[in-house]
Amino acid sequence: MKRFFRVHAKATTLLMLLWVAFGVFAIRFLPRSLYPELSFPRAIVVATTPDATAQIMLLNVTRPLEEALMPIFGVRRVRSKTIRGATEIVMQFDADVDMVVALNLIQSRLADVAKELPKNTNLSAERITPISFPVFTLNVEGSLPPEQLHNIALYVVRPALLRVPGVGPVTVTAGYMRSIEVEVKPERAEAAGITLEQIVQRLGETQQISTIGRLDRSYRRYSIVLTGQAQDIKTLGEIVIGGTQQVPIRLTDVALIHAGHEDPRLSVSTPRGEAAVINVARRIGGDAVALNQQLTQEVSRLQTEMPVGVFLTPVYDQATLIGSATQAVGEAIVLGMILSSLVLLLFLRDSRATLISMLSIPASLLAACAAIYLCHDSFNLMSLGGMAIATGLVIDDAVVVIEAIYRQRALGVSVAVATEQGVDALFSPVVSSTVTTVVVFMPLALLSGVVGHFFMSLSTALTAAVIASLLIALTIVPWIARTVLQPSSHEVNDRITPYYAGLLSRVLYNPKRLLIATLMLIGLGVIATFFLETDFIPEMDEGTYVIDYFAPIGTSLKETATLLEPIDQMLRDDPDVETFTRRLGSELGPPRATETSRGDYVVRLKPKRKHTVFEIMESQRAYIASRVPGVRIEMLQLLQDMLGDLEGTPEPIELKIFGEDESELRHQAKVVAEKIAPISGIVDLFDGQIACSPERVVQLDPVAMGRAGLTTQNIADQLQVSLLGVEATTMPEHDRLIDVRVRWPNRDRFDAQALERARVHTPSGAWFLLNQLATIHDHCVSSEINRENLRLMVPVTARIDGRSLGSVVSDVEQQLKTVTLPAGYSIELGGQRVSQHESFQSLFFALGFALCLVILVLTFQFGNFSAPLSILCAIPIALAAGVLTLAVTRVELNISSLLGGILLVGLAVKNGILLLEYASMRERAGQALHLALVEAGQMRLRPVLMTTLCTVVGLLPLALGLGTGADMHRPLAVAVIGGLLMTTLATLFVVPSVFLLIRKRVLKT
Repeated sequence: MKRFFRVHAKATTLLMLLWVAFGVFAIRFLPRSLYPELSFPRAIVVATTPDATAQIMLLNVTRPLEEALMPIFGVRRVRSKTIRGATEIVMQFDADVDMVVALNLIQSRLADVAKELPKNTNLSAERITPISFPVFTLNVEGSLPPEQLHNIALYVVRPALLRVPGVGPVTVTAGYMRSIEVEVKPERAEAAGITLEQIVQRLGETQQISTIGRLDRSYRRYSIVLTGQAQDIKTLGEIVIGGTQQVPIRLTDVALIHAGHEDPRLSVSTPRGEAAVINVARRIGGDAVALNQQLTQEVSRLQTEMPVGVFLTPVYDQATLIGSATQAVGEAIVLGMILSSLVLLLFLRDSRATLISMLSIPASLLAACAAIYLCHDSFNLMSLGGMAIATGLVIDDAVVVIEAIYRQRALGVSVAVATEQGVDALFSPVVSSTVTTVVVFMPLALLSGVVGHFFMSLSTALTAAVIASLLIALTIVPWIARTVLQPSSHEVNDRITPYYAGLLSRVLYNPKRLLIATLMLIGLGVIATFFLETDFIPEMDEGTYVIDYFAPIGTSLKETATLLEPIDQMLRDDPDVETFTRRLGSELGPPRATETSRGDYVVRLKPKRKHTVFEIMESQRAYIASRVPGVRIEMLQLLQDMLGDLEGTPEPIELKIFGEDESELRHQAKVVAEKIAPISGIVDLFDGQIACSPERVVQLDPVAMGRAGLTTQNIADQLQVSLLGVEATTMPEHDRLIDVRVRWPNRDRFDAQALERARVHTPSGAWFLLNQLATIHDHCVSSEINRENLRLMVPVTARIDGRSLGSVVSDVEQQLKTVTLPAGYSIELGGQRVSQHESFQSLFFALGFALCLVILVLTFQFGNFSAPLSILCAIPIALAAGVLTLAVTRVELNISSLLGGILLVGLAVKNGILLLEYASMRERAGQALHLALVEAGQMRLRPVLMTTLCTVVGLLPLALGLGTGADMHRPLAVAVIGGLLMTTLATLFVVPSVFLLIRKRVLKT
């Protein structure tokens, strides 16, 4: 390999220059996003049967669907939630399942089972992907009636946003949807002998348009179109719905017709009142920042076209967070480069040599950009974090090469000769030390889930940068050095090298004390792991958060809105809050089943504010608990919510209680909740208690029905038209169709005695009061039924504030040991703890695999086991020091800090390779091993210190958590800095001592 680089020096240098130049090109086309493209093996099926009770839905819809979907290949878990009128089934698949194929299988099974379900059941199925969640949310608010705001959002704003390049699904959510209301007056219709069903039928038959023929005339072909469509409300009212030829009865004779809105099933409000909200997602692979810029421009243009008093207000803008995070990571890279240059200048005292070394940083990062582009990745928190981490690493090879050239030049040889001799002397150890850093990331390719998706992006950027830095150090750096450096005969002298040589010599004569101290350090690290706080994914201040709220089951929309007024006022008065959107009711989306008494707030904070999002959430949680005691809430940041939904573990703490009897499950859930409630850090605790859903039951008398010649279906159809209303037809308006709905007036159908006064007609034309055919009574039934893998289940959930996930879960597990469940009942721990456990297992596996690969590389390098075993001693020291650093700085052990441990495995051996490679060379030349180790220490001390300090100062901005998004990588940086500083001391003293002891033992045997 060395010969290849020497023979093809010009070609390899040109190749690297082209790679770096391609990186400059790639930057322009790399999309920007917050996270890597996430793809999770999850799908959701939603079935709706309007106004059916939860129990009816369970028997007629949920169970048939579960039994049809459970056998699909690759299904790991099927979890259902059944409420009034809707069923939500979430399917978790194995990680290696092709979700496109899985979705096709789901849709095939749904088509098969659909014929067994109630006839008015609607089914939908889709994968859960990032495009289900918005990157841009816009309020359409103002002084106009809410149904007009909905029309503006749906027919003006949405089409304009869909035309923006890169836009994915655009959805409009609003409570009031415009329609033409036909309010039939019961007394007039009955007097005229006309039923609501006849009105619906006549409107449907009249509002038709058909092509009935064609005609050729005057060299042109005409289509003959027959239409009876009414073009406006006045014409609609002229439609004859009954009577005789002499005395026709028009629609206006028995009904009041006016423009209105459908019965609202949900409500959307903002600080300006009722509104419509538009959610915009991006296409997969799109640039969120560029998309936001275009959306912002389009919204500004649209605002000039809005009616007076209508405002378009952005509520959520992911690009702002992406921009802040990108800027912060960029600043961390620049600051790391500046600090690294100061370190090099301090050691080399040569501005030209320092500049040559520093050029390797931007060149390596540009090469990494080319790799990111070729891997179809994006600029995101993880890839940019990998580049920020690489800032301190990629300079290592260049520093070692420059230092070797610098040392050879000081011997008085020409720059060309010094360059060639310096590169030749360090070629093998530099290549091996870089390869060890690269191979530790190879096992990450085997990971799945959040960890796999997140850190594959980081490792791709970091690995590409490190490989590029090696090639640049062997090609471009020597080429520039020959051109720029000047001859010099100054010897390389410093005060620390002789002192270190003397200290190392004394240590080598009696290494036992040092080894005992090393073992004590490792023991402290092991002990510290038992006291280390553990968490899952590091949190950061997103500037936007969600308040999920749950009013008592059965509470009406109007009453729930009244209950929420203190929260509305709190958000209006908070100086840190910029705006918010409140959604309330069913079918809030993305597809899921929701009760009409629940909803959420999306709160946007001001960019410049006095408090962090965590402080704001904590104070608002306390306020809501004291002012709105009847409403249960959960507070979390928006991206946390999205990642939880994608991963299928939305709650940090979830205790799943399984059994056969729902009432007993609710009782046991309450007992469990009472056990864990006193645990410090538990917030937003839900004890699994859900109130029953109130309903009025019309129990039909079969004898009375039979005498009247009616069936249950006859009566149900008549009452549904009267009380719920039915879409009879549509009426054209510009380029859209408006629903025409037939129903009773609101004063009749919403009256408390509406059922008692309701009348139904028989096929013979006779009329009966409903209470003549049935008894009417109030009843309360189960409002929500949860099942998992065909078993009845009640969950107890909670969130965490002020403590780590691991410590809280440990306390929860201790409390669960005191719970005794009845026979046939069991409890399982779910939530983010499961994801954390699986991720930790995967990362520990990757750590062990990386260690094996490092051993393999070292064995190839040295051809024996003495040097590899000696170098490997630095790894437990590095890991122990990393753990102790985390404990001292009170940083949790999470997937970021564990990745830092994996990185330490590669970094811990780099300097040991440099040291022992030179010592082995001197020993083969006939020098005594003790003297060879001391001389190796003298030769390698400067490059070891320079590379270590450059890496440390390069990671320092991330370790300090400077800027948005830095919290994601802070645990990694803290662990690496602490471990690397200690492993440098181990490389300089422990590794030579162990190598000497092993070599002596080998020589004796």
